[in-house]
Amino acid sequence: MDPVEQRFERVVQQILAHDRAIVHGLFSDQILSDLLLLMQEMRSAEVLRPAAIGSSERAMVHTEIRSDFIHWWPDAPDHPAMQAFLGVIDNLSTYMNRTCFTGINSREFMFAAYPPGARYARHLDDFQNKNARKFSVITYLNRDWNGDRNGNGVGPGTGTGTGWVGHRPTGTHGPERVAHAEIAEGGVGPRGEGPPITGTGGELRTPDRGRVERGNGDGGELVLYGASGVEIVAPTFGTTVIFPSSELEHEVLPARRERYSVTGWLR
Repeated sequence: MDPVEQRFERVVQQILAHDRAIVHGLFSDQILSDLLLLMQEMRSAEVLRPAAIGSSERAMVHTEIRSDFIHWWPDAPDHPAMQAFLGVIDNLSTYMNRTCFTGINSREFMFAAYPPGARYARHLDDFQNKNARKFSVITYLNRDWNGDRNGNGVGPGTGTGTGWVGHRPTGTHGPERVAHAEIAEGGVGPRGEGPPITGTGGELRTPDRGRVERGNGDGGELVLYGASGVEIVAPTFGTTVIFPSSELEHEVLPARRERYSVTGWLR
């Protein structure tokens, strides 16, 4: 097995064993550095827009639930770093289809920036397969990120991919059916332009059940709520997290500095 397929196989094995993969080195430093520079330029030019939640008829910005800024990528971008990133994603999807029969046939990605203090409340990325999102993919672009929690973590997770134990049986974990649940559109519209439309998101916001507080470092951790416990992932440069969109609840804790990621979904 060549080195590329070895990386893909690590993703597959972690998902099979733990219902999520936390890997490093899936993308080259050059690709991620170029994407970081591009994102910083777009952020300075105010290209990124506040992410909205709600159905197409009532989409609104609710910063108490979600306060990031996003920009959808085109399906066929011109920027070389975007092309290279999506090339890796497409090859990973092909590998997963071949080895696991996942049925992935499309993808969508965006830049997501969280200003200091911004958060995203606990939610699922694809409630009851509303939008057929199969896997969520998050790759972090934050250099020199201080992930120190100084004892504030909950559960065994360390962000290294070794903190989760056990495997969730299919169908035993999901959000509570709560009144007035928010269906999040994932953005202001397709590719970040125009009015919100059905199909650009599909998240169900679930009630906070035992809040996890940010650590004493830069914060901005991703918190994964699994059947076996809670895992906390620091958004450090080059870390990629992949998990089933319809199964794993998660949230983004507030950060103390600007937090960047490439976030997307395999459909």
